[in-house]
Amino acid sequence: MTLPNVNLVIQDGGLGAVQAQESDIVVVLGCASTGPTTVSQVYTRKATLTADYGYGPGVEAAAFYIDAGVPTVFVRLPSNTPGSVGSVTHSGTGASVLTLSGSVPLDDGEVIIKWLTSGTIGTDTPKFEYSLDGGIEFSAPVRMGTPGTYTIPNTGIALTFSASTVVAGDTYSFPATGPLWLAADISTAMAALQAKNQLLWRLIHLVGPTNASVAGTVDTAVQSMATAFRYTRVICDSVGLGGASESSWMTTIEANFATFSSVDGRVLIGAGPTRIMTALGPSTGGNWRRIRSVAWLAVRRAMQLTIHADISILIPLEGISDLTGFTVVYHDEETLGGLDDARFITIRSIAGRVGYFIGNPNAMAPSGSDFTLLQFGLVADVGCAVVRQYFLTALNTSVRLTIGTTHILERDRQTLEAGAQRAMFNALVSKGHCTATETDVANDDDLTVPPRQLTVNEFIQPLGYIKKIKITFGFKATIAA
Repeated sequence: MTLPNVNLVIQDGGLGAVQAQESDIVVVLGCASTGPTTVSQVYTRKATLTADYGYGPGVEAAAFYIDAGVPTVFVRLPSNTPGSVGSVTHSGTGASVLTLSGSVPLDDGEVIIKWLTSGTIGTDTPKFEYSLDGGIEFSAPVRMGTPGTYTIPNTGIALTFSASTVVAGDTYSFPATGPLWLAADISTAMAALQAKNQLLWRLIHLVGPTNASVAGTVDTAVQSMATAFRYTRVICDSVGLGGASESSWMTTIEANFATFSSVDGRVLIGAGPTRIMTALGPSTGGNWRRIRSVAWLAVRRAMQLTIHADISILIPLEGISDLTGFTVVYHDEETLGGLDDARFITIRSIAGRVGYFIGNPNAMAPSGSDFTLLQFGLVADVGCAVVRQYFLTALNTSVRLTIGTTHILERDRQTLEAGAQRAMFNALVSKGHCTATETDVANDDDLTVPPRQLTVNEFIQPLGYIKKIKITFGFKATIAA
């Protein structure tokens, strides 16, 4: 028999406080020249990132976000298809021939070698400069050694000029294509990411051309994450023009994604090649403006804003600007529409406004879905995580029953309901992420026999978004003072 005593139990959870579920971290999946293929640390410095992973399109995207102050997790995907180079085009009178034996490009590029001084390879040491973006920017001058070979730093591109003449002003140009992953490796990487229970992130960016088949693989993986209570969205790059006309490219990707849909709109596709200023320019000699997907700009904008913000807000996108004599935006939805209606994220210009803007933050959601825009999904993801975390505090705890029934006592039901309401208010309503929330805890569940399940319904009233404005303008004979 125990001694008589007065016991006091301190109740926790009445304030609705739960672990923060809103993250400012982005995850990048993509190819890199070196480093592990496992989920590693959060990066906030580009120097640390490149020291661990070298260079490549995935590293470049991660650096683009770090430049914007976004903490970034990089997950390297194996380069199943190595980078390759195209044929060389020589313009000029020099006799030296450029070969690219041993070149395995780490990233896409439009390479131009331009001779600044004349000479004979193997005898003289003439100077040249190189561009990785089709001649928008050039490197500092480079003096060619007598062997006639040079490897462009951090690119995987090896140049060999034959022992003959080069002439100032001559150019040698060729396309470079970066490495690419396998769809199966995306699944592996996302499964490893899902297993990192202590890591919270907001968005995933898959770097590399994504068709509907690959998007299906991504959707399967991200739905698996949601089933495991890891709520997130994936923004993917669309395939590029590949030499096709803009209209033909549009027709192709529209048809390719026509029947694709992602439950809850968890997969989004950025469609439209655009030139974005590199975040790693100084290490290679120039501020290159490589052709990237609009997805890069969408991800960066989404991570810079709060989760309820519409990324198509009319603030000019950073990292992109018009250049005299060069195409910067290869698809402007304002001038040739169609992809917005097909649920792609696009880029647009606006008459009277300087710069470029996101068209709409479209998700590849099925028809009739509540998750047609990215912000609805992001707010819902936080709400799902918060309400689950709150009710985990009630799991395996006891509640009183109404006398003569097997149902929860009304006072205890109200306590749980009010606590969840406070948690949701603190996480969403107080931060302006939504208009209101509502928690309904059932009062008629049998809690005495298996499965002893308590039913909870949680609802969010979202914010409204002004997508069309109709203005009537005219004259009036008199207007009241």
